[in-house]
Parts: sequence; C-alpha cells; structure tokens
Amino acid sequence: MTTNFHHGPEVIEHKDGVSVVREVKSAVTYVNGTAPIGEVHDTAEKRAEFINKRIIVRTREEAVAAFGPQMDGFTIPQALDAIFDHGSGGTIIVNNVFDPDTHATVGDVSDADLIGGIDANGVATGMAGAQTCYSRFGYFPKLLLSAGSSVPGVRVEMDAVAHKLNALAICDLPIGLTKQQAVEARGTGGVANANTSSPRTILTYPHVKVADAITGDERLEPLSQRLVGLMIKTDLEQGYHHSPSNRELAGVIGSEVDINFYPSDYANDTNFLNEAGIVTCMRSFATGFRAFGNRSAAYPGSSHVENFIHARRTLDQLHDAITFFSCASRSGRAFSTAAPIALTAKRTQPPRSPMATSTTRWNATRPRSPSASPRIPTWIPSSSTARWRWRRKSRLRKEHNHGPENRPNHQRRHVYQRHGRERPGLRVR
Repeated sequence: MTTNFHHGPEVIEHKDGVSVVREVKSAVTYVNGTAPIGEVHDTAEKRAEFINKRIIVRTREEAVAAFGPQMDGFTIPQALDAIFDHGSGGTIIVNNVFDPDTHATVGDVSDADLIGGIDANGVATGMAGAQTCYSRFGYFPKLLLSAGSSVPGVRVEMDAVAHKLNALAICDLPIGLTKQQAVEARGTGGVANANTSSPRTILTYPHVKVADAITGDERLEPLSQRLVGLMIKTDLEQGYHHSPSNRELAGVIGSEVDINFYPSDYANDTNFLNEAGIVTCMRSFATGFRAFGNRSAAYPGSSHVENFIHARRTLDQLHDAITFFSCASRSGRAFSTAAPIALTAKRTQPPRSPMATSTTRWNATRPRSPSASPRIPTWIPSSSTARWRWRRKSRLRKEHNHGPENRPNHQRRHVYQRHGRERPGLRVR
C-alpha cells in the first residue's frame, strides 16, 4: 500500500497460487572432439570462433557449414552424422579442440586438449566447457560424447563432468578387443581399463561398421555415437523414461566382432557382456542391428535401480526440474523454498479429532463387549433395523424392571398384554 494519501480504489497484485514445475531439456548432447574447420573457414579470425567455443548445431547443413565435411581422423563430423542418421538430433552443443594454426595434424591433439580445463583468463576448454552451457543457453547437456573416451583419463574426466551436470557419459572400450578382453577390462587385470562402478558412465562394445561417406567402403566407428543418436530419438519420440535397449541402430551394417544372440539362451554373447555392465549390439532374423543392454557401469557392483539407464535419467530430470524451479524467482523472492524438497514422501498418521478422543475416553468408563470398536459406543447400533430393535428391547427392559404398575392407566392394559399377564378384572383377548 502506498504511503501517499489516496481516496479511491487501489489494486494490489499478489502472484500466489499454483506454480508449474517445468521439465528440463533431456535431448541435449555435448560433443567434444576434432573437426576440419580449416576446410570451411579460411582465416585465423574465423577459425578462432570455432575453437573451444560451444556452438549449437541443429541440422546437417549447420554441422557442415560450421565444422566441415567428414574426413579421416576427425571425430566431430562423424559423430554428428551418426546422430543425424537417427532423426532430428535434438540440441547438439559442439566443442572443437583442433586448431590448424597450432596443431600440424589432427594426430597432434593430446588427451589433455580433450580433457581441457579453465585457463588463467577463465576460459573453459575441452570437456570443461560443458559446465558453462547453462549460463549461456539456459540448459545443461545430458549426454556427453568425446573423442578418446576409451582412454582412462578422458573417461574419468567425462564421468566427473557428468556427475556435476546430472548427465551421462557414453564411453567406448578400445578397438581391437575380444569379447573376453572386454569383460576382463571391467576387472583389475585386463589389457584395457574400464574398472568403474559409476552410474553415470555407459560402456559400449564393440565398434560398428558403417559406410564411408567418401569412398563408400566399410569403416569402423565408435558404437557410442550411434547409441547417443538412438537415445535422442527415443527421447523425442517416447520420452527419457524409455530404455534405448532393443531398438534398431541406424546406419550400422556390421560390427567389429560378431555378437551372437539366441532368444531365451543364457549362453548368448549379449548376456556375457551385459552381465558385466557393457552395452553391446546384436542382430537376429529380420531385426537389423540393435542396441542391447540397459544398464550402466554401476552394474553389477550396485543393485540399486539407478543402474538402469532410463531410471537414472528419470531421477536426473526430476532432480533438475525441482532444483531450477526452486531457484527461480517467485513473487520477488529467489530461493523461496524453506526446506529441501524430497523425492520420496513419508506416510504420517493424521491427528485424532477431539470428538474421537472424547468418544474413546467415554467408552473406557462403560462396559462393552470384547468385539466392539473402541471408538463406537456399544449401545449405538449401526443400521436402522438394529436401532428399532434396540429401542424396543430397551423399553421392554425398563418395563420389566419397573413393572406395569408404574405406568399410566391408559397404558397398563397394553403392558399386561405384552407381558402375557392378566390384570384383576381384565381379560386379555
């Protein structure tokens, strides 16, 4: 209300009532790798805009214009092609670490370049750039892809970023492993190191064969980027709460290692890999190549429901929706929730009403049958018929105790007839 004098109506708006918790975006992918930007940008100034800068790509045309065509050794064009083979691709945030003015060849890009960090000027590079997406775009990536994900150092950094952003890191096992070596990599003495129990890391094996866009020949590429494209398609068509397992992978024409699958057979290669927490691919009669496996690297070390990929993503979406809703400014107050919001509800006993309390105490002073309810008086029947019988028996009990002599004269004959007794000088007919 204003402090100045005012004679007349005044309208004060209060923004109270129901607030809607908006879901956060789930089909957002962070692609970190190398791109031949020198093929499409001819000056160092133009190329600088596409080096360790987060660029949103939503179509194939935007991908080629920003990061160039598919070429041997460059990972970003191949990853974008794998994602767009499955449909629209959702929202893709691309970070290129290859600088043609600094690196002589793409082979000069090191794991440290891919991992990145925050430099002295506060500029984020490599995988660390994913943490700056919310301040720029209003959302975080939920699926993380990176070149060199089979390298333990890169994989560990991807997992660390995934924990900060409530995201999932999709990582490949090294190329050239046998099925047994892939399972041994989950242990302590394998030729590769995939010994992790993180619920935010998805391990994929083997590499898959696709048609080369330039020569048309078969070439191997990581299964991870095809799986991400399938997960985005599932998000957009059905929702993040659906598993990507047993869905067809687009563009796959073969696999590095044959994975056998026989329905209802426990000796399948798919079971052999899935029970070690590895997502693989398989094909059967008239099925095409399909992703197979719906558990993260948390399995088999953890039996919690979060080891299921779609369960972990559902929990993350709920977590972020509540967090961002709580941080939003409502009625001019930021962080307006007074206490943390739990995702689980506790069942409590409602307080008794004063009527129920007094009734229980009143009954305690009256004799009652053992089968009677402690809150209902024993002499109050429930149905109308029972109430009529109760009144009749009560009246008869009173007449038996006090006798008909105490009744008025006009009621005595009726009482004698009811009790089957004769009053002197009166015949009962």
